[in-house]
Amino acid sequence: MTRARDLAAFVSNADGDIKFDTDTLFIDSSTNRVGLGTNAPSVQLDIESTAPTIRLTDSDASGTPESEVSGAGGDITIKADRDNEKASSLIGFEVDGTERMRINSSGEVNIGTTSTLLSAANRANITLNGTSEGIINLGINGSQGGYLYQTATDLAVWNTKNGPLRFAANNAEVARFLSGGGLTFNGDTAAANALDDYEEGTWTPVLRGTGSVSGQSYGSAVGTYTKVGRTLVASFTVTLSAKGTMSGDCIVAGLPFTSISASTGGGSVGFITNTGVTITDVTMNGATGHAFVYLQYINQGTTYVNNLNLLTNTTRVDGVITVQVA
Repeated sequence: MTRARDLAAFVSNADGDIKFDTDTLFIDSSTNRVGLGTNAPSVQLDIESTAPTIRLTDSDASGTPESEVSGAGGDITIKADRDNEKASSLIGFEVDGTERMRINSSGEVNIGTTSTLLSAANRANITLNGTSEGIINLGINGSQGGYLYQTATDLAVWNTKNGPLRFAANNAEVARFLSGGGLTFNGDTAAANALDDYEEGTWTPVLRGTGSVSGQSYGSAVGTYTKVGRTLVASFTVTLSAKGTMSGDCIVAGLPFTSISASTGGGSVGFITNTGVTITDVTMNGATGHAFVYLQYINQGTTYVNNLNLLTNTTRVDGVITVQVA
């Protein structure tokens, strides 16, 4: 067998280029490039055909599974175990010797981990895992936009732009958080209509006059409130143990917020006892721009009056106040 004669068949010119069957295999010695399917390779390894494909076969694995990289039609297709010869195949991506991402046989994408969180049959799943934090950034033309951010304890949905955070269902907006604060519903964008506060707390009710007060003491004075937007609902129970000296109109004071000038509000008395006068009805009326309501009663006729004679050293009043506040 003459090896020199066989080798000569590969040498195509005096420059030392090697080819086999015109362009099945071509080695350009001047550029150190290899062409498969071309005799003019433009990169180190240039593969040209109607559907260029690289196949990798594991010859000692059960079923000899095959993987492929295809560039048909200008698209890139990566196939792991193309004939489904084995279970749980995957496509892994490593950087600096460490796996950073994988796609498993269920179509789940794992970034920063090899294990899928909340995996379930027929569930599309992307798991993003960091050692201390995880973040998904959304940018526009290289500028930071919004992001979804997870720490060890907190999950934040963040819009870095001067715009709202919107939520939709059934292809229609159902809620939005305005950039200036407040929550609107069903496509409403008006700041004046936004729900901008919710608060619960306690307060200390006081029975007194609008003028000077001294020498008062209480057996009990307990109040709770809920504030939704500008609406304050405050309930209370208060019992005097000493009326002391008072002047002015009779009021329930100590509200945690001041009423706005456009609305006075008021309230209802659910229970009152140990009054200084006989009454047939009692009510509360708001006072614009103040943190109190007037305590008024009827003791004859149909006219409500406001008088400190209502109170004694042991008067108890339970009620609920509703006012619009600033």
